[in-house]
Amino acid sequence: MTSVANNTLDQATSTSLHEECSLLRSRLLRIRGFSKYFQLVSNDSHQSTDPVTELWDLFSYGITLCYIFDQLPESEGFNKINYSEFKNQHESNLDRQKIHGIALFAMQIRSDRVAEKIPEREFFTVTDLWDRGSTDGFVKVVKTVKAIVNHLPPEAFEDAPSSSPPSSPNLVSYDS
Repeated sequence: MTSVANNTLDQATSTSLHEECSLLRSRLLRIRGFSKYFQLVSNDSHQSTDPVTELWDLFSYGITLCYIFDQLPESEGFNKINYSEFKNQHESNLDRQKIHGIALFAMQIRSDRVAEKIPEREFFTVTDLWDRGSTDGFVKVVKTVKAIVNHLPPEAFEDAPSSSPPSSPNLVSYDS
């Protein structure tokens, strides 16, 4: 009888993935300079208003995860990834750049420093995020991003929540 009661209690206190993503989306919009990344998703041909799909699309860019990680304080020993912009927009190279960003983030969260300071993070692979066949990997990403956002210093956030993303992001740098 106790296990049934505990199961019911766990289900009542847990939030759905939809609710988690909706709350996380609101917090991400408050991170200084992050709202520009939502423009990537809104410019995409398969734009969705569903927060799960929107965050999955957003995190699949890789550079967004790196940007969030880079907001962790260097004074606490967090090394910057410095991979928050695409180098060019050539379509054949864009997926490679996205995968590279995801891999850099996934490797960084495995560091001893991150393990010590943010034990709630989950290990995941590029395939966990890239594969849309199962939400299991995406749930790990959401849990990890949420843990990092919870660890960000107050100065990483804007004073007032941003209500909408800016109209023209500057995410591409052209290096010759």
